[in-house]
Amino acid sequence: MKKALKLLSAPLSAALLVATLSLKVDAAPAEMGSQVRIAQSSPSRSSSSISVVGTIQFVNVEGGCYRLETPNGRSFELLGKFPKQNGLQVKVRGKLLQDVATICQVGQPLQVESVQVIQPSREQRALEISIGGIGPAADPQAVKAVRAIIGRAVTEGAIDTYITYGYGIEGGTSSCIQLSRGQDPQQLRQLKSKLLRIRPNPDTTAYDVKAVTACRQPASSQGTSGN
Repeated sequence: MKKALKLLSAPLSAALLVATLSLKVDAAPAEMGSQVRIAQSSPSRSSSSISVVGTIQFVNVEGGCYRLETPNGRSFELLGKFPKQNGLQVKVRGKLLQDVATICQVGQPLQVESVQVIQPSREQRALEISIGGIGPAADPQAVKAVRAIIGRAVTEGAIDTYITYGYGIEGGTSSCIQLSRGQDPQQLRQLKSKLLRIRPNPDTTAYDVKAVTACRQPASSQGTSGN
């Protein structure tokens, strides 16, 4: 009887050992699988819609991506439909995506909902000045004052272009002055203010000062341009 029990116990011990090893082997894949799930990013979350103004920029990484650069230095990676035009100023409405790792990683992911193109403003950097007689001769003191202001602006480097479009029969000129490169547009407003302080005799002289984007180049080579 004891011998029979010993014989039975040997196979039983071997069976228990095999079962234990089998449990350990089966447990390994389950543990690896749980580690992979922890490493995976959680599902993407989106915030409420926001509106951002900035410039679309092409970034040459991972085959090319686009981001929106704002005036205060924030960057958003644009996702979805939008005009792929480098340097375009736009107002974008979209949703910020949280817990999302994009391939390019060039800014916070922004799922685009709508895009409004912002037309660049044309900055006024020139003044067209017209002073001339309307029958009698033009007011000579007023004509002299206009020329003095223009001459001083040229000497100081505030303007680098002075074009004379024509001369009036009764005296005076039609001309244009333009700011030098790098000059603050405020300089143009100051020049205009100085010119408008001149009060020609309204009975003899027509006078007008108008801000424009740039001076028109005359059809002929007449006129002067300074640098």
